[in-house]
Amino acid sequence: MGYMCTESDHAVFVHLQDGKLSIIALYVDDFTMACKDLEVILCDKKELKKHYSMTDLGEISYILGMHITWDRKAGHIDLS
Repeated sequence: MGYMCTESDHAVFVHLQDGKLSIIALYVDDFTMACKDLEVILCDKKELKKHYSMTDLGEISYILGMHITWDRKAGHIDLS
């Protein structure tokens, strides 16, 4: 799919296409995707589902013991 493993963390993968950076972070059997373009995320999830059995939990709200909230208008994410 064009994702490359990062040097700093081999469980984080990045892909840059048409100026759009997308990131996948893996932890055991969970993964998180991030991209400013929702269509990129939806397309990549569709492709991943062709190869792996997955459950899509929708937008992230909790990972690795952290509760995640965001304010899109203000442009910030809070972790607690």
